Amino acid sequence: MSQRELDQLRREWRRAFEALAQAERIPPLERVAITALPVIRANGAARRRGAGGCFGAVEAAIDGLIAAGVVVGPERVVALHMLAPAIGESGRLVVVVADATQHQEGP
Repeated sequence: MSQRELDQLRREWRRAFEALAQAERIPPLERVAITALPVIRANGAARRRGAGGCFGAVEAAIDGLIAAGVVVGPERVVALHMLAPAIGESGRLVVVVADATQHQEGP
């Protein structure tokens, strides 16, 4: 896949996450914790890439949340958890956004 095609795909993902956040009426949050779970097909090519292959989609999800007004800016994401891929019937990315207003900084 060329860089141009990859950039176009990320723009589409960002718009999709923005639309989903708006449809779900997620309120603006001061601080968020995000958990991402890639689900890959048992015999799909993505299985060889692992969780690292999903970072672009997770970044697009965060950008979509910012565009939807759920997150003020990337500095408001106080935790990002990437889980190991799960095996499923179809490939998808599950993104959970949690209010982290009470999250403590540092150790």
